[in-house]
Amino acid sequence: MKKSRFAIIIRVRNIDLCRYFYQAIVGLGEPIINSSFRVEFKVGEDCSLILEQDNAEPSQTQNILWKILIPDLVQFKERLIDYGCESPLEIKEFNGETLMGFKDPEGNHFYLETES
Repeated sequence: MKKSRFAIIIRVRNIDLCRYFYQAIVGLGEPIINSSFRVEFKVGEDCSLILEQDNAEPSQTQNILWKILIPDLVQFKERLIDYGCESPLEIKEFNGETLMGFKDPEGNHFYLETES
């Protein structure tokens, strides 16, 4: 398996909960690496999203943000809310794009993006 050139690593306390969230709710599919301490999802041609088990307390500041481009913002937003995510934390519009901010089960921020 060829390694991804670019990866986003998110350290999480509950890797099983986050694995399910990113695999089933966000829709990243089956991980290419799936262990009790590391889960890696292939995202696009040359990028990965990696979850790493870390028992440290979460940081008070958010240093990692990521976004996913989706065709139907309303439908995906409802899917996240049905799962238990809070309503969008913020909504931004610029250059014909709409961004909605959410948090994953451990409080890591991410955005849904769609072209208007």
